[in-house]
Amino acid sequence: MPPASLHQQVRRLHASNSSLRQQLLVASILLFLLLAAAWSFSAGLGGRMIFDDEPNLHTWSSLGDIRTWRDVLAFITSSTFFPGRPLSMLSFLIDDQSWQPDIVALKRTNLALHLLNACLVFWVGLKLLRYLLPARSVHAQAWLALFAAALWTVHPLQVSNVSYVIQRMNLLSTMLELTGLLLYLHGREQLAARPWRAALLCSVAIGLFMPLAILAKENGLLLCAFALLVEAFCFPRASWRWWPAWKLLFLWGPLLLFLAYVLVTYRGFTVVYPTRNFNSWERLLTQGPILVDYLDKLLLPRLRGAGLYYDNFPVSRSLLTPPWTLFAWLLLGSMLALGWRLRQRLPLFAFGIFFFFIGHLMESTLLPLELYFEHRNYLPQLGLWLALAALLSLVRGQRLRRLLAASAVVLILILLWMTRHNATLWSQSGLQAAVWYHDNPGSLRTTLSYANSLVKKRHFEEAGVVLDRARLELPDYLIVALAQKYVRCYLQDQPADFTELVPLARRARYETASLEMLELLWRVGRKVGDQKMPPGICQPATLNEIAAIYQALLENPSFTPARMRASLNANLAAWSAERRDLDAAMHYYDRAFASEANPLYPFEQAMLLLSAGLPEESAAYAERAHASLTLRMRLAYPAMEANLKRLDRALQHHRQRESAP
Repeated sequence: MPPASLHQQVRRLHASNSSLRQQLLVASILLFLLLAAAWSFSAGLGGRMIFDDEPNLHTWSSLGDIRTWRDVLAFITSSTFFPGRPLSMLSFLIDDQSWQPDIVALKRTNLALHLLNACLVFWVGLKLLRYLLPARSVHAQAWLALFAAALWTVHPLQVSNVSYVIQRMNLLSTMLELTGLLLYLHGREQLAARPWRAALLCSVAIGLFMPLAILAKENGLLLCAFALLVEAFCFPRASWRWWPAWKLLFLWGPLLLFLAYVLVTYRGFTVVYPTRNFNSWERLLTQGPILVDYLDKLLLPRLRGAGLYYDNFPVSRSLLTPPWTLFAWLLLGSMLALGWRLRQRLPLFAFGIFFFFIGHLMESTLLPLELYFEHRNYLPQLGLWLALAALLSLVRGQRLRRLLAASAVVLILILLWMTRHNATLWSQSGLQAAVWYHDNPGSLRTTLSYANSLVKKRHFEEAGVVLDRARLELPDYLIVALAQKYVRCYLQDQPADFTELVPLARRARYETASLEMLELLWRVGRKVGDQKMPPGICQPATLNEIAAIYQALLENPSFTPARMRASLNANLAAWSAERRDLDAAMHYYDRAFASEANPLYPFEQAMLLLSAGLPEESAAYAERAHASLTLRMRLAYPAMEANLKRLDRALQHHRQRESAP
């Protein structure tokens, strides 16, 4: 063998060994990163359910322990909108089937999903850098992908996605989006050599994983948009003649259908959201400052101010109201313009910028969602870290690169510590409420959360101070006045006159917390009746007082959701029935059914009429109950079918008795 050939083989062997060592080193650091992230986020696995957790799992609480397939079906189809999130709901039952579920188990699965997503993010990054940073070596691409994945995994803003139980939906949808994107990239790479195989793989990626992601959370639709972004940057040309038709059907088609739905449903930018203090145009304007605030928290992470409640974020009524709205949109526009300008020279940077904005298309545009939630940055923030990796790739000089590598390690360690610190709050409910209130005292939700934690500790004087301040700053919210009455009742040890709140109920701003508190007071009032409470225990509101507030809320134009109005009317119907006012009870049940076609209402009417000796009228309402007992209602009210059968037998027995000679 010639010496030159032998020398070449030695060099190739050395390069192969070096490559293997690099791969093992990257894999080891990734494993360490996952273990460190598990340690940081594990501090938030305790605590309790919070905010949207129980409302989203309300069917579980009403069903109790889920033991049958019918219970499972009722639970996973309990969403009030189509198609719901059945895949996410089903995933909760993997952890526990009883109510109350084990919170640690639910959050532990959230953490497992986040760590799995971290691996998928690294894998996606490796794939993308192959096309968007081709001038760098494979080793450099791996290190930059690992850096981006590390920032994404351990950033403090990810805490709410893991520690907030209901964000299982976000985690699961992201997992399916990333898996679909990986399969799409794998298929797209083969288009030139094996077009039909590539089309099959890409069809599975979009046709299977996108619907699955949507069934976890609607954001899954953005898989199509991410795939189009990949097409534009990684595969700008395709030789297969059928590929444009495939893209139109699988990628553009779902997005255009959704856009048409939004424009028709929400009438472009003119629709007014009945339960919000902003319209569609104002919501879109406000997203400018919100996205800038997200960027601030992502690029400058902090220990404080990383809470859940931002219901008091200022609404932008125009580009100059408030003035920073215009500045925010100019900044965002400059980012997009910079990305477009650098799309040829620095494609990874441009890709990252566009990825961030595409990730916010669903929740930061026209849909009538709440304005601000940090967990909306879960997947979109990957774009920022890819853009940062692109900037780091420009660094030349071995010494400077080593300095940046050391700085990156220090940064990751700091983020791990910050994440653990912020996660700790989620396991200490009282401390969490106090910190969030201190950071954002103008929020209705932080105020109520903190006051509630003080009441649970029987610190009524402190709770009274908090609520008195809120009553001055938030005078249009019924819940603040209700809570203030309740606390003052304990402080003064005398009954509170809740009828004073009737005028406020007629003009109060919409929120659901007051309805929940009134429902609680209603149940307590029915249980206690007219009996006097012992000293030190607050005398609850009477049913008459609560009924007066219910009637005032029905006159309030802000309280328009159909299910809410149905519930108010149904409670008034039950109150009228207890007062033996049949006409009023029938009237309120009719109004409840007009708001929501729930078979429970005509069933109660049929029972009332039968008890009043009116079988023919009872039979008519029994028929209405049968007609409204849809499959969904059967699942939601599993005992209703048996109750209707008993009612039918009672009516039949009554007819036979009347027809007997």
